[in-house]
Amino acid sequence: MSNNKQSSVEWLENEFASLFFDYLTGLIDNKEYNERHKAIMQQAKAMHKEEQKIAYNAKLNDWYFDFEHYYNETFGE
Repeated sequence: MSNNKQSSVEWLENEFASLFFDYLTGLIDNKEYNERHKAIMQQAKAMHKEEQKIAYNAKLNDWYFDFEHYYNETFGE
């Protein structure tokens, strides 16, 4: 079992898959699809911004910041 967080990209992929499924199966109409798509994009951008902020702050607080190590520890691979 992994304790790694889900990156904003992975979250976005899962959300879009779910959204597309709901649309294809008729659970939502075109208007709701567009509204949810916009909301998902806004959330993904906010998540990505937070990821960048964390990485930036970690670099400022550590004289030897290893981004690859940080990324692998936080998100895996």
